[in-house]
Amino acid sequence: MSTGPQVEINYDNIPPELRARKRWVLWGVDLDKAKVPYQVANPARGASSANPLTWGTFETARCAVELVGDAQGIGYEITPDDGLVAVDFDHCLDAAGSLLEPFATWYKTMPGYWELSQSGTGLHGFVHGTLPAGCGNKRPICPGDKTDKREVELYIKERYIAMTGALWGPQTPLADAPSAQAGIDAIIEQTGLLKGNGPADTLPEIDDRPAEELDAILQSALQRDMDFAQLYTNTDHSGNESTADHALVCAACRAVNFKLSAGDLQRILDASPWVTTKDAKHLQKWQERTDYVPRTIREAWAASATKEADKMEGFKSLAPEKPRFVTAAELDRMELPPVQWAVPGLLPAGLVFLVAAPKMGKSWLAFDHCLSVAAGDDWLGHETNQGATLYLALEDGLNRLQKRLKTIGDGFTPPPAGCTLAINAPMLNAGLLEFLDGWLTEHPDAKLVCIDTFQKVKPPQGKNENAYGADYRICSPLQAWAIQHNICVLLVHHTKKGVNPGDIFEGVNGSQGLTGTADATLLLSKENRFDADAVLSVTGRDVEMERYLMHFNPTACRWELRGTVENQERQNFQACPAVKTIKELTEQGPWKGTITELADEVLARYPDAPLPETAAGLRSYFGKIWPLLKSQGVVHTVKRDKKRLHVLESAK
Repeated sequence: MSTGPQVEINYDNIPPELRARKRWVLWGVDLDKAKVPYQVANPARGASSANPLTWGTFETARCAVELVGDAQGIGYEITPDDGLVAVDFDHCLDAAGSLLEPFATWYKTMPGYWELSQSGTGLHGFVHGTLPAGCGNKRPICPGDKTDKREVELYIKERYIAMTGALWGPQTPLADAPSAQAGIDAIIEQTGLLKGNGPADTLPEIDDRPAEELDAILQSALQRDMDFAQLYTNTDHSGNESTADHALVCAACRAVNFKLSAGDLQRILDASPWVTTKDAKHLQKWQERTDYVPRTIREAWAASATKEADKMEGFKSLAPEKPRFVTAAELDRMELPPVQWAVPGLLPAGLVFLVAAPKMGKSWLAFDHCLSVAAGDDWLGHETNQGATLYLALEDGLNRLQKRLKTIGDGFTPPPAGCTLAINAPMLNAGLLEFLDGWLTEHPDAKLVCIDTFQKVKPPQGKNENAYGADYRICSPLQAWAIQHNICVLLVHHTKKGVNPGDIFEGVNGSQGLTGTADATLLLSKENRFDADAVLSVTGRDVEMERYLMHFNPTACRWELRGTVENQERQNFQACPAVKTIKELTEQGPWKGTITELADEVLARYPDAPLPETAAGLRSYFGKIWPLLKSQGVVHTVKRDKKRLHVLESAK
């Protein structure tokens, strides 16, 4: 948790050139994740270094901090258009406040605007210059000494600098400051910011992965990265072939999260529509020039890795990524892999809620789901796509989890090795996605992650944030992670009291921001808590809305699916003594009579039929039957004579 700036803030000292630009964001809105930037116009929403629409004016940012108190400080988003390099010296001052070496030497060569950082132990500078292509951003002064915290950082884009206005040392107005390129180049050379980024040092060494594993990685990359999918499936060779090759490899490096060696990258690209549709000349260059593809991969890896590192060095945001555009014609030509399903037709890749009242058996259902997918067994009568699963039993201990595992098992078949279990995990705002990334790295065939329960990882609502906005903000990164990796993330959650009978999904505990983010929602409900039977209601973007009849087997502690509610209602209607009597009567021809006479016909055939005893009761009972008779091939009409007569006849 941040404690805020440790220096005397004076925003009036910030150069007018910076104050005049609409490049400002807030920091310290969420005290548990103080460095995450937020929008000055709407502090409840994240800002992005890649999206200028999320930046605001200096005056609005200053007001949010000094007058409203929505944040701890303001930050400036630097861009190449500034013609400036943001210099960050970390832990550069001694106890007396003097510059340590090598910072003191560098500082003398870089006139411009300099201020103390919010910690009071470092300096920020804005000087005229630029960074060469492929340059890194951050280097320790003594890489081998972990006790030495001195670091230098250089940025020209995709980073905000937390501003203080606490001036340090002699100032040169930016309008008059000369170029500081010589000092910038000295830092780059002395710290090796252009070294260590080379592909020869950093390409993964694991080679010759199994074809099935490579195909799984490729399909996942195509699904989550539109840029890569577009370049991979492109067959238009009218442009510069080498440039297009480089772009494809760059996109491939990013899409596979820099996890493939040069050899494996070439294997997946060799089969791409882009390569297989090359003309003879360019195909020969690709296949026979032994240096061409490896060199292209090394160069592209270096370029894309540097860009990715720049993004990772910056403060992460919950704001959406910069939009990617594709034309309808391009989308029509793209060969995209299908949506991956953990359970085809029921649970797609994406964010899915499993909701029920407390102690209704939803944890048994979720655990069984993870075990079934890991083993490739059917779940609720549906086939599963076998793959690794992760079950986060955050309300259980290992003893209870082991007991459930032994209860669900048949006593003979060992539990699947592909199901990983954990009883604790970080919250969403404290490293959950990084935690999941670590597991995913070891399980590239993953199909399902189950978090039981969602409340255990849900961060608190932010200051001045409404419930809908908070729920949507909290769930969006998890939903994006699930889509990116083509995995089903199942969140076990609770219902709330006072469910609207017209829309059962309003019973999800929380605002509509939860179900609005979800790709599917499953809600388990009972008429009576002690019933073994329940209804599983399902809705979603790629899932057909349906209601299923469920039964809990108390011996195996497993839920069983017994068809849809609609089919059961149809069977119950057909088995109703009154309906069976009407069908028997109309098979002999049209029947005409009063409600009482029809009731007598029913009781004559089915003496135990549960018919009402009063005339009003009979009218109500048969009134519910009349509209449904058409589905049984029977037409009902009413004729008035001296009495109200009901006419029933076959529709044939």
